[in-house]
Amino acid sequence: MAFDPEYRQWKPIGTTERFDNNTLRVVLGNDVAVAAVASNRINPWPDGCEFAKVAWVEAAGASGDVRTRKLVQVELMLKDEKKYSSTLGWRFGRCREAWT
Repeated sequence: MAFDPEYRQWKPIGTTERFDNNTLRVVLGNDVAVAAVASNRINPWPDGCEFAKVAWVEAAGASGDVRTRKLVQVELMLKDEKKYSSTLGWRFGRCREAWT
């Protein structure tokens, strides 16, 4: 899957934390995904939805808060039911650049 730098313009739609590898993640969605969330049309997600899951290593702040430290990776997903039927309609990609 080609890396799409436009993910930086997408809107946040969720966050996750992975305790097993100490990473924090922000899930971003394109306009199609954001509209699907707003109208509760997420099962199934409509074709054209794109997501980026941006992951950072977490670090504890002095006052006990949790902060992001180093960018680890960006994972991308694209929904197209016909084109990617062998993977239940999803195309996946992961980018780890010089920041890893």
